[in-house]
Amino acid sequence: MKPTLTPSSANRTGSSATRQALLDAVRTERDAMYFYLRAARTARDGRARRVFNNLAEDERRHIEWFLETYSGNDLPDLQTCLDRGRNEANDWLEELENTHATDSTDLAALQLAMRKEEELEQHLRRQAEKQTDLQIRRVYLANADATRQHYETIRAELQRLSGEQILT
Repeated sequence: MKPTLTPSSANRTGSSATRQALLDAVRTERDAMYFYLRAARTARDGRARRVFNNLAEDERRHIEWFLETYSGNDLPDLQTCLDRGRNEANDWLEELENTHATDSTDLAALQLAMRKEEELEQHLRRQAEKQTDLQIRRVYLANADATRQHYETIRAELQRLSGEQILT
């Protein structure tokens, strides 16, 4: 069940900490979405391309969910978030471009994606542990759970392409 995040004041403006946690989640999802779109454009294997496109769409849906679950009125809408384009400081994309410079295979992109998702999940769970506000903790945990699902999807595709069992 997805948590509903409620604002702390009567004017439907959320607490600045809740708002910041959501903005961080949205930024993370948007960065991952652009990473997966780029990986899909360069994928040679049709199924890997579909996996990357599906992951990008999942990230878009996560952005939408984070915005919808917040009952405050001080966050941008989905289209505004998407129209902002890619974050130039997106380390996911930078690493993908560096990886493609030396190894442009789908396997390399999947390995990078799996590593990034694992690192992100660990980061999000650490952030959740630090939170005393239950609403903020829920934001981080929901994002961490979705990140784990992506990790497993990528692991399965990497296993298919490589023909080797990938241990977690």
